[in-house]
Formats: sequence, C-alpha cells, structure tokens
Amino acid sequence: MKVAVIGGGAIGLLFASFFSQEGLDVTVCTRTKDQADLLNKDGISVKTGTEEEENYKICAVVLSEYHELPDYAVVCVKQNGLETVICDLRQRQVFQRSTLVFIQNGMSHLEKLQTLPQDNIIAAVVEHGVSKMSESKVNHTGWGKVRASSFRGSIEWLFWERMKKYGFEVALAEQLSGIMQEKLVVNSVINPITALFGVKNGEVLTNPHLTILAERLFDEAYITLGRTDRQSLWSYVLKICTKTGENRSSMLRDIDNGRETEIDAISGYLMSQGKKQGFDLPYTSFVYYGIKALEQKNKE
Repeated sequence: MKVAVIGGGAIGLLFASFFSQEGLDVTVCTRTKDQADLLNKDGISVKTGTEEEENYKICAVVLSEYHELPDYAVVCVKQNGLETVICDLRQRQVFQRSTLVFIQNGMSHLEKLQTLPQDNIIAAVVEHGVSKMSESKVNHTGWGKVRASSFRGSIEWLFWERMKKYGFEVALAEQLSGIMQEKLVVNSVINPITALFGVKNGEVLTNPHLTILAERLFDEAYITLGRTDRQSLWSYVLKICTKTGENRSSMLRDIDNGRETEIDAISGYLMSQGKKQGFDLPYTSFVYYGIKALEQKNKE
C-alpha cells in the first residue's frame, strides 16, 4: 500500500514513522527540496520519552515532483498552507483515486473540502503530543488518539484496524462534526493562552488566573457551537491540558519562531460563527487580536 504524507511538520513526520513501522510504502511530500534531501539521507528520527531515539527510513520528495499513485494521501499541513495543497489535489491526476485524509486544527477547512473531486475523504484530529526538533527529527511527547471520520464516501476499515496500535480510531460519519468541534474548543482555549503568555499547556491549569481566562474562552466556544454537554466537554479540555502539560502548543512555537499562526482557523472561525448568530465573544476577540498583534510584531 502506498501512502503519501503531505507536509514535513511534526505531525507529518510522526505519521510517516507510524506508516513506516507498518511496512507501508511511505513518501513524505515536503515544501522544500532541502528537507526532502535530508529525509532521504537521514530518515526520520523519533524520540519518545526516555526511550532510545528510533530512526525510520522513508522516501521524500517535493510535492510538485511526486508522481506515484498513492492509496492514501494524508494531508498534515497547517491551515495557512492548505489552499495550495488542495489545488494540487484537485488538479493532479496522481491523486484522483486516492483516499484523502485531512488533519488540521480548526474547522474552516471543511468547507474547502467540498471542492475536491475525490470519492473518499476523511477528516481527523490528533491528540498525540509531538514537537519538531529539526527537519528530520521529532519529539513524541505524549501518546494520544487520532480520531477520524468520513467527510465523504467510504472508509477502508482494514487499513484503520491495522493502525489502531498507534491510536488511530474511526468514528461514524455522523460524528464528524462533534469530533471536529471538540478539538476546536480545545485549541481555542489552550493555543491562544499559551501563545500570548508564553507558557506550557499545563500552566493553563496551575495558574488560577489563566484557568479563569480558559473557562471564559471555553464558554464562548461552547455557546457558539451550540453544544449541550458543558461538563463533559470542559472535562475533556482539562484532560488534554493535563495530558499535554509539558508541551508547548503549536501556536506558541509558531509565535516563537516568527511564523504565521492558525488563529484565523480557530478563534477567527468562532468569531465568524458567533457573528452570524448575533453573539458577542469578547474573550475570543481579545485573544484573536492579541495573537494578530504578536504576528505583526514578528514581521517588523
């Protein structure tokens, strides 16, 4: 089975290592030739906790030069790089018969998936903790689940059963919205707080002032999304904070490294949904514009 992992970030490299361990024919499609050359030379190195670093040999190529016919194309790029990839998936023949798997924060990308011609499209969220140490090395800081559901078409259950050992789980198609909403709520709370205050995920719970802010952000997301499970959803947010307590969120790492964040797809999405319903989201608006200010400062 051929798998193309599109995106050489932390999640993309971690997933490529999972697929490699299963003996699948894996190619990482990168944005730059330098990263592709490094991965072809050194493979992917994964550090998990106190265990010895493991290395996995894979193929890598710049996305525009990929000419295989993959059974699966697993898209792991961030929201701000997704438009280019979707254009590629829509136009290039090599991907027309592929099952597409999209793994992004936020929910704004779901509307974009409607434009794709492929019969089978899956959307997923990731609870693994992972950070990128270099262009070929990742630190797997916490095991979690990969919760996937059909956006369109059928699911090859045999493939997903095979991947269960790495946390991959498949839900019914009608559960897709709930799965995506839960991850959106988590991201709308943890990511902007940690990025604005420069703290690890766990401090959202250990600093009582940040916990108050977190609950305010949670309530705005909860109301905007029309959820009816406040206690269980808040418990889920707390669980993720605890589980990833030593992690630095992707948004914090983006700010630290002068990169554009995914705030538009997270808090920005909630603001647009709230506006449609006539809701005022003062806390969400504050963190949105706070992150935008940090992005602007990084450009100066």
